Amino acid sequence: MRRHLKAAALRGAAISGLFALGRHRTRRSARIFAYHGVSGTIDPRLNFDGFFVHPNVFEQHLRTLAGHYHVMPLDDLVTALRTGTPLPDCAAAITFDDGYLNNFTEALPLLEKYRLPATFFITTGFIDGTHVPWWWIVRHALRDQPRTAVIDWEAKLKRLSAEQRALEMEKAFGETITSTDDALTMMSWDYVRELVQRGYPVGGHTVSHISLGHETRDIVLAEVSESMQRIQAETGTISPVFSYPYGEAEHFNPEWSASLAERGCIGGLTTLQGLNEPKTDPFRLNRLNVTGNHDRYAFRALASGLLGTK
Repeated sequence: MRRHLKAAALRGAAISGLFALGRHRTRRSARIFAYHGVSGTIDPRLNFDGFFVHPNVFEQHLRTLAGHYHVMPLDDLVTALRTGTPLPDCAAAITFDDGYLNNFTEALPLLEKYRLPATFFITTGFIDGTHVPWWWIVRHALRDQPRTAVIDWEAKLKRLSAEQRALEMEKAFGETITSTDDALTMMSWDYVRELVQRGYPVGGHTVSHISLGHETRDIVLAEVSESMQRIQAETGTISPVFSYPYGEAEHFNPEWSASLAERGCIGGLTTLQGLNEPKTDPFRLNRLNVTGNHDRYAFRALASGLLGTK
């Protein structure tokens, strides 16, 4: 009942012009949308929070963006914010994190259909096959448990160093649990290179998806450098923007900004919910985090900047 009431309220807001008003009031702000995957086949028990967006829903989002926003390459948007160069009204950029194969098979055809740019941030160890997204192991192990159990475990584990997390997971789940859901397959380097060849930049997201706020300086710098060097070696180019794994405030450290700049970066993406202004720290850029629960009107509310950005 509550969900239906919320949907009705959002629909009413759209009809009344409230979202258009929000878009107008925030037209000078820059929006960066954060996605992870696009899939219509993933087990709902693994995707209870809408981490992956259904292709039909993703297409609705793109239709809204193409019709009401100026979607531009992320690198250009960040450069404009850094330099104070005026942006077009309702400037926006689309990003994907981690490197799932469905970014190529499901998201890319729709992006090309609507002729919209996007930037893909990959965890190079996932692409190499030397590391796996640990949260899918947790979700697979607890798929028949209450969602609160999964949420609690994920909140606990992502606040640990990689070494501590591995020990905790071995004790709790053993070493043999893996997910066989095809939707969770990662891209290969051939797919990554094809993305770049088709005009879609690829950026760094560390080697093993560590928390930059819970590791030593040496580990952080090694993960950042190695991931960027790997992308450059495999594709011949790299986005000058970096995406922080997890992205909340505790998962990155302002002192890394200088180190990123030394490695040629012009900005860093968080998952802190919000819009961006010229005064926004380019190494602490906000994003609008999109899930499969953002249907047509919920997405319009999120994108408008008037509702749903907190």
